[in-house]
Amino acid sequence: MDATPSELNDPHIPLPTHDHAAERAVLGSILLDPTVFEAVRQVVGPDHFHDPAHREVFRAIESLVRDGQPVDLVLLTHRCRERRSLEAIGGPDLLIRMLEETPSAANALHYAQLVAGAERRGRALAAAQRLMALAASPGTTQAELERALDELELGLRAGHAGGLGSPGGPLPVSRRLAAVEPRALTWLWPGRVPRGKFTLIVGDPGRGKSLLTLDMAARVTRGYPWPDAPGTAAPEGSVVLLSAEDDVADTIRPRLEAADGDPARVIELQAVRAPEAPGGRGFNLGTDLAALERVIAEERSVRLVVIDPLSAYLGALDSHKNAETRGLLTPLQVLAERTEAAIVAVTHLNKNAAASLLYRATGSLGFVAAARAVWAVLPDDADRRRVLFVPVKCNLSGGVPGLAYRVEEHPERPGVPVLAWEEEPVALDACGLEAAVEAAVEAAVAGRAERAVRWLREVLAGGPVAAQEVEERARQEGFGRAILGRAKRALGVDAAPSGRRGQWLWRLPAGAPAPEVPGH
Repeated sequence: MDATPSELNDPHIPLPTHDHAAERAVLGSILLDPTVFEAVRQVVGPDHFHDPAHREVFRAIESLVRDGQPVDLVLLTHRCRERRSLEAIGGPDLLIRMLEETPSAANALHYAQLVAGAERRGRALAAAQRLMALAASPGTTQAELERALDELELGLRAGHAGGLGSPGGPLPVSRRLAAVEPRALTWLWPGRVPRGKFTLIVGDPGRGKSLLTLDMAARVTRGYPWPDAPGTAAPEGSVVLLSAEDDVADTIRPRLEAADGDPARVIELQAVRAPEAPGGRGFNLGTDLAALERVIAEERSVRLVVIDPLSAYLGALDSHKNAETRGLLTPLQVLAERTEAAIVAVTHLNKNAAASLLYRATGSLGFVAAARAVWAVLPDDADRRRVLFVPVKCNLSGGVPGLAYRVEEHPERPGVPVLAWEEEPVALDACGLEAAVEAAVEAAVAGRAERAVRWLREVLAGGPVAAQEVEERARQEGFGRAILGRAKRALGVDAAPSGRRGQWLWRLPAGAPAPEVPGH
C-alpha cells in the first residue's frame, strides 16, 4: 500500500527508500564474477547503498580494484580486516551469505539499477518530507519554500527515471537565483588570480612561466606577501602540483626551496591507478578529475593547484576544437568553485605568429574563454632579460597593471634560478599590450628567420646538398618547412635536378649576396 501524504511526514512510518536484498545481490554478483564490477560502477557508487555494512563492502572492493588486486572472498575479507571494518560489517559471515544468496552474476546490472532507483526514490521522499515540514512552519520564507519545491521536483523526476514510470529523458538541472546565497569574490593573488576559478598563464618557452608558478606556490605555503602588495599576505595553505616537464628532485624542489617555499606543503600528483592500468598511468583532465578532487579533499587546506603544462593532461582532446575544449574545462571550473582552490594552468603559445594572442593559447580560443583570468609573460624588447607579466583577460577586476621580473641565480644556491620582481608596475593599457605582443611576435619571427639563414648558409657552404637531406637536418635543428623556405628565398638558393630520379640539389648562388632577412 502506498504512503499517503500525511504519512510522508510521520517519522514512525517506514518509507520504501532502500532495497537491502538488491544491495546484497550487487555485492554477491561481484564476488561471483569480478568482471561485472566496471559495469556496476557505472550505475552505483558507495553512497547508493543504504546499509552501512554494504556501503563499506563496496568501498573495500573499490580499493582492491584501485590497487590492481583481484576480488574474491579471501582477499575481500583480508581487505576489510585491513580497513578495520570486518567486525563492523558482521564478519566473514556477511560476505559468505552474499555469495550464497546470489543465484547468478548475470543479473548484476539489474540489481544495481534496483539499488540506484531505491536511492533516488529515497531522495525524492526526503525532499517531500522537508517540504511538508517547511510548509507547516509559520516562519518559513517564500524563498525556502521555492527551494524545497525545486528539490522535490528534481527528486521526483530522478525517481521517475529510476523506475517510478517510463524513462523521462534528460533531466534539467536548474535553480532560482533567489535560492543562491550571494558571496564576495575572494582572491589568491588580489586582482590577478581569483580563488575558486581557472586562471591561464601563457607565453613562449624560456620566459619563466614554471618558475612563476613555483614563486606563487612558495608564497602560498608560507603565507608570504605578493610582490606588488607587500602588506597583503597570500592565503596560507597547501599546493597540488601536476608537472610533466620538470624533474621534481633536481629542478622543482630546489627552485621551490630557493624561493623559500615549504616542500612539506606541496603535493605532486604523479599518476592515477585504474583497472586498465593497475601500475599507474598519466593523469587525464577528461577522466581523472575525481582523483584530483580526492587529493584536495584529503589535504583540506589546498589553496592552489598548478597544471604545468596544460597540454600534457588533455588526453585525446583536439585542442583546436572549441566545443571539445569547453567540454573538458567546464568540469575543471566546477571543481575549482567547489573546492575554492585557485587552479592555475601554464600553456605555451602556438607557432601562428600572425594570430592574435587570444588565439595562440594551445591552439583554441576555448582555453582563453574558459579562464576567468589570463596572463601573458612576454619579453621586453628594450631589455631581453626583462620579462613582462601582463593581463590578457581579467573579467573579475579592471585596470590591474602588469608587473615585470628577471630570472636570476640565487645568491646562495649556484645554478638555481629565482624570480626578482620589480617594484614599479608596468603601465600597459589594451593598446600598449597589443603593441608589445606584436613587437614580441615580430622579434621572435625575425630572430628565428635570421638563425635559419645562418644555419642554411653553413650547410650549403661546402657545395650542393640533396634537398631531402637539408630538410631532414633542418627538422633535427627545429626548423619547420615554412621557416626553411623563408631562409631559402632569403639566400636565393638554387634548386636543380641531381640527375638521379626524384632528387634535387640545393646550392648557394655563385657570388650572389644574401638579401636582407625578412621579418615575416
